[in-house]
Amino acid sequence: MAYATLAKLRVLTHFTVAEISDADVTALIAEADRGIVKLATIESYNEKLSGDIDSSNVLFTTKNKPIADTNFDSSVDEDDVTVYLLSYDTEMNKKSTETTVSSVNARDGIITLTTAPTTSNAEAGVYADYRYYNNPVDYDILKLAASYYLGHLCEMKIRAKRIDYTLTEQIPDIQLKSRWMQLVYDSLPFAKPGLRAI
Repeated sequence: MAYATLAKLRVLTHFTVAEISDADVTALIAEADRGIVKLATIESYNEKLSGDIDSSNVLFTTKNKPIADTNFDSSVDEDDVTVYLLSYDTEMNKKSTETTVSSVNARDGIITLTTAPTTSNAEAGVYADYRYYNNPVDYDILKLAASYYLGHLCEMKIRAKRIDYTLTEQIPDIQLKSRWMQLVYDSLPFAKPGLRAI
């Protein structure tokens, strides 16, 4: 699955196949999608989840919500979070074990585990790595922004191919301000505040 697409790139931009091939565009899609996820979400790493550890409870809650889609399929499920149980070994060193997730309620930040943790295998807590949106998100807007980001990457590749210089000449600056990145930021009102300005 992907947010950015070759078809949308061709509709939104003036780039011809002669300037950048379909294969070259396709090779940049994953990078465009990753870029949009990083712009539109905030990472929460090694966060201790709220919830009772009593051998029967499987519901644990994140501090931040809504939980974000990180694999570009426009839905949030068990593939978008990593949950692990933290315990101690015989020498009291922390030991983490990844556990399986059965479902995710992205809106409310509720992660349902397949098996209830116990005071033995999670005596130090239940932790998670995930990303979240600063505000509710519109996946159609994310897809549009990803295609704009793809346009930016294609423009950089085209500019790089046009540079003709010898080793004795100064390399021109190809990090020019991109109208495609301006469109990315303009289309992401829910992006992280610190990344709103170019």
